Amino acid sequence: MNLMRSMRIAHLFRRRDESGRPDLPLLSVYRDFGVVPREGRDDNFNKPGDDLSTYSVVHPGDFVLNKMKTWQGSLGISDYYGIVSPAYFVAAPRSSEHPRYLHYLLRSEPLIAEYARHSKGIRPNQWDLPWDSFRDIRLTLPDVNSQVAIADYLDRETARIDSLIAAKRRIVEITKSRLINTARVGTSVGQELKLRRSLASIKTGGTPPIDLEAATTGGERDWYGPGDFGDQPDLEPAVRKLTPEALAAWNAPVFPAHSTLVVGIGATAGRVAYLDHEATGNQQITCLLTNSRMLPRYLMWNLWSRSDEIRATAPYTTLPILNNDFLLSLPIKVASLEDQASAVANLDRLAQVSRRIAQSLDLQVGILRERRQALITAVVTGALEIPGVAVA
Repeated sequence: MNLMRSMRIAHLFRRRDESGRPDLPLLSVYRDFGVVPREGRDDNFNKPGDDLSTYSVVHPGDFVLNKMKTWQGSLGISDYYGIVSPAYFVAAPRSSEHPRYLHYLLRSEPLIAEYARHSKGIRPNQWDLPWDSFRDIRLTLPDVNSQVAIADYLDRETARIDSLIAAKRRIVEITKSRLINTARVGTSVGQELKLRRSLASIKTGGTPPIDLEAATTGGERDWYGPGDFGDQPDLEPAVRKLTPEALAAWNAPVFPAHSTLVVGIGATAGRVAYLDHEATGNQQITCLLTNSRMLPRYLMWNLWSRSDEIRATAPYTTLPILNNDFLLSLPIKVASLEDQASAVANLDRLAQVSRRIAQSLDLQVGILRERRQALITAVVTGALEIPGVAVA
């Protein structure tokens, strides 16, 4: 007989207040994975603080949650010893419940919905989950033997799904790498000149001198930031759009259509994309418009394929800085306009194929992620029976 018990989260965890260990490895909290080491990841663009001695210490078995993103599922039980941002909550276990089971239970859909219900804030991206509200949420738990059986089952089944997801993501990376290599070869012929010789203009964006939320609520003009730059060489419509009032109040720099945009500073410095319509951008974005010597998309393909190389050679303080002087001095091969047009046509065809493959695989990954989450929820709620767990 599986006797279910109901208890508050406060009976399972107590806040841990420990810091002063800047020597420990940095940890991150991900919606998909829970708590993982930060080192070696290329998908975390948040810059660590200057003083790591204020970071919170995490012990194996501790519960860590990002209070601003708990409603998205950014929480989990840590398998690692390290430190996290002091903006996160860290809690030590105060019971003998099985940690892997708690990891799955606390990340299940019904509880994520509860976190959203208890979070405070005007907009979702500003929601904050107070600890006092979180600790009062009630859980229903089976006996420890059943918890072990459930955790073992979910470890096996989610590992299979994770393996499929990783394989599909590898295909996307391989496809992108082939496109990059083809673009490097296709734009590496001709006379080498400084980039300034092929530009009609270069300009940097800025930030509206008024409240950004007001300036970009119900707007029309695309306003780009580093977060709008993805893996593909062509920009999608911007998330934020400036209102006519904001444009009138601020002499916003206009990025012309058929320009190449470059992230000039920050964690994503060096990312490149093509702009096919008029827009503007924040102070981290630089706009390059070619002259008659170079086709606009030829410049984009050249810089896009060399993004890592350009970033690695940029001036560096705490972050790489691709200022205008640096960009204007970049060496670039300039082929004949006929050869440029041929290279662009070939690369554009390959990019379409790459984009279709990425879109298809992203859709498949999304389905697998939903299946993974549905499986966890079904098992921890008892909707799906598994061997070794008796039903009351």
